[in-house]
Amino acid sequence: MSEQSAASTEEVASSTEEVASSTQEQFNYITSISERSNELAQHANTLYEEVKKFKI
Repeated sequence: MSEQSAASTEEVASSTEEVASSTQEQFNYITSISERSNELAQHANTLYEEVKKFKI
């Protein structure tokens, strides 16, 4: 393998690693947003049930 090919291979490997890291970070953000969304839905449901108690 020539030096140019080795350098290209290393560059591709580095880029792939960056993409994988970025993808993992995005997945973590999406997971966090999903968890927060579920918590918010639970709070909204609790509030709805509490407000129903005061309806005549």
